[in-house]
Amino acid sequence: MEKSNGGVKAIVYSGAEVTVKEKKSKLIINKKFYLKKDSKLYSSKNSKIFDGEILKAENTKQGYLELSADINKQSLAKNFKESVRQVENLYYENCGTCHTAYEPLKYSSEEWKVMMQSMKFQSGLTDFENKQISRYVSLFSLDSRNK
Repeated sequence: MEKSNGGVKAIVYSGAEVTVKEKKSKLIINKKFYLKKDSKLYSSKNSKIFDGEILKAENTKQGYLELSADINKQSLAKNFKESVRQVENLYYENCGTCHTAYEPLKYSSEEWKVMMQSMKFQSGLTDFENKQISRYVSLFSLDSRNK
């Protein structure tokens, strides 16, 4: 989901936990992120899995940043599993075309990072799809149970 907020344009990826409030006929999502130097948004300073990224910003610096946006009800998944289903399908359909699409639990998030980087140009995925799949395999990686 891509939204602008006070000079900041950001995207929040599927599966990111947000607070949702209903105000009149609108849904308002709110989330406090930690913005790192790589322009990615994390749930905390020590998190290794990004929840989104800054696409355009004026005067932002590393540190905590709170974002809010109006969304339509159809953009919001009912639960976590539903929120990652589309990306899960993207992973298995694309990565299983040329080779076995391994279960994300088979490798650590660092190993997935290296593999995803090495496959970036061969895969034919867009940059956005590559980021979504990278985040998906990290969420379910071998070391994800320890996060």
